[in-house]
Amino acid sequence: MFNIWECIPALGNNKKRDIPYLETMSIRSTYIQRLFNDIIGMIQYEDMPDGFDPYFHELYRYIYGVCGVTKREDGQIISFIGGHSGEVGPYGLGTHFIGTSPDSYDYDFVINEGGVICKNNRFMSPDLDDIYLTAEVNTELYKSIRACIRYARATKTISTANNKVKKALDDALAANEAGAPTTFVNDIDPIDREFSNADFNVLDLTDVNISDKLQYLFKAIDDNERQFYRHYGISLATTSKMAQQSREELTNTNALAMIYALERLNCAREFCEDLNRLYGTNISCHFSEIWELEYQKYISEIENIKEGKDNDDTIQEGTIDSGAVSETFEESEQAVDTSKSDTESDGESISE
Repeated sequence: MFNIWECIPALGNNKKRDIPYLETMSIRSTYIQRLFNDIIGMIQYEDMPDGFDPYFHELYRYIYGVCGVTKREDGQIISFIGGHSGEVGPYGLGTHFIGTSPDSYDYDFVINEGGVICKNNRFMSPDLDDIYLTAEVNTELYKSIRACIRYARATKTISTANNKVKKALDDALAANEAGAPTTFVNDIDPIDREFSNADFNVLDLTDVNISDKLQYLFKAIDDNERQFYRHYGISLATTSKMAQQSREELTNTNALAMIYALERLNCAREFCEDLNRLYGTNISCHFSEIWELEYQKYISEIENIKEGKDNDDTIQEGTIDSGAVSETFEESEQAVDTSKSDTESDGESISE
């Protein structure tokens, strides 16, 4: 059976499998799965032949950069993992595609004669490293968050003179935590008390300022994910206050976000055309709902710029500046007052 985890490079095989290592692997694998689930659904296929699974098809080309599609002896069209082979063409690529399906069937065909290929992009490069890089960075950020939380909740450490006082103090602290006021007798020997100069000492380990760093770590996670999704066509607005940008500038940003998404879509469309031409099928593909909304928004902004609409408008990316809103409101009030005064003046002129 095909196992996605066999495609992910083994990491830290020489490391000791202790609890922190296992926790790190758990965080990383969670991120990898989530990012995979989000991106695999970018392209939707229509009128697929029976038995052809678009999920595995997308998974193959996403992980390996290219996959082969051919018709088996029983007539079923299937996607499989493989690579170029055979006689080399003028650009150094083999004219054959050879590979093996998950059920251990071997295939070797001349491209566009015995089957077709579907590229992940023009360079046929996989995207697994991109997902892994994002997951790795976020894993390290979460480890830092966990360290900050642990240090921020560190409390005072109490040193006692003997075990008897320690037990009494532990019991008192437990009672206080349960909400019950309590007391205990501190019966340290007077001689010990004279030499120790204190019944017990308190070491303050608490550093509340550490918790301030949490917001920056969470912001770093947002920025890392925003960079990942923008590469695949989802241009997320920043959560921090930025300088005002013109609509044209933001449209250019959205254009950068759509470059690679459209590259993957065009490669999928090319595959559909090749398969339809070879086997007489009628499959097609398009962006899934979220990507389609982003694409249509981008197209609409382009049309507005071409028609000269909203060229002079500026929009605030992220939060709204309350000061700017107040100034606008005050200007509106002044305009109303001016208009009101003009109306009154006109009325006086008419009455005269």
